[in-house]
Amino acid sequence: MAIDHYKELQPLTLIPNSLTFGNLPQKSSKTLQVVISNPYKQSVLWHSSTCGTEWLNLDPPRGSLLTGQQETVNIKVDTSSLAIGNYTATLIFTSEEEPSSASIQLPVSLTVLYSDKNPEAVQSLAISPFALGLNFARYLNSSKTIPLAISNQDGQNQVKWTAVTGASWLTIDRYEGTLEAHEQQTIFVTASTSSLPLGDYAATLTVTTDLVGHNVASGQIQAKLHVGPQPFSDSGPKAPTSVIPSRFDFNTQITNGKLVFINSIENPLVDWTIDSGIGINWVTLNPSAGNRLQGGGLQTVKVAVDESLLPHQAGNHKTDLTITLTFSDQNRYGSGSTSVLVPVTMTLP
Repeated sequence: MAIDHYKELQPLTLIPNSLTFGNLPQKSSKTLQVVISNPYKQSVLWHSSTCGTEWLNLDPPRGSLLTGQQETVNIKVDTSSLAIGNYTATLIFTSEEEPSSASIQLPVSLTVLYSDKNPEAVQSLAISPFALGLNFARYLNSSKTIPLAISNQDGQNQVKWTAVTGASWLTIDRYEGTLEAHEQQTIFVTASTSSLPLGDYAATLTVTTDLVGHNVASGQIQAKLHVGPQPFSDSGPKAPTSVIPSRFDFNTQITNGKLVFINSIENPLVDWTIDSGIGINWVTLNPSAGNRLQGGGLQTVKVAVDESLLPHQAGNHKTDLTITLTFSDQNRYGSGSTSVLVPVTMTLP
């Protein structure tokens, strides 16, 4: 095969240029297609690589393309060996025309949920990130609010939920709601010391779910509160502070579409990112990552909603923006990071 000395070998073109498999239950599979084409002036051989990702499979994994020719590649994910959680991978497509080669990458992402066929799927309300409980440390006549994410991990059924805090000092911004299949909501939990003397307190936040077609189930989160004589602080990293606004409602809220957050003055140098959730393309963020922030540093992000990209169904469309700070002082914090959620709502008539 002769070498084209007048035009450098070009990588294959991919449509689409990324794959999002969305939410998949355990022990399931899903196939999406990518169209590859040869923009080079001569025919090329091509091959692919999963970079060692065992849950990805391509059919065909290699082949040849004439100039301008297209081919459809089936890309299959298999969650049989995967635990619950978020996964990303990279596929590499390489075209060759001796002695040259050119490669292009294809990002892949998915979220693995509880299996819809699992008899224990009644645990369809996942509560995070409070595996160690809700812990508050405050001083007299003060309060603190933290977000609690709840999600319906059943792939087909609607879930109704109710919550009871069990103590007057522990409140939430809403005590009931409905989650569609795979929907996530954020509730805000507040501890107030306004009526409390110094001391330690405990309460239980009980969340009860009524999953259509299944039995009622409930789960409990332990909440602890320490009331001290003066402001309490710890030596750990602090989440972004002064997040304005604390939520976006693009139907009723008057907003300039800007989100402002500050790296806590107590934090060292941090890297920051913000994302709108896996599979959410109707929210755009500019920028979504940036230069490192010093302690006390301020960052502004432009937030916009494209209604044309919303699913074509009436009702509320929700997601959470996640602002994540990753700490560069690994001697003190390891490779730790901390996040804060900003709910976004858009309603179609």
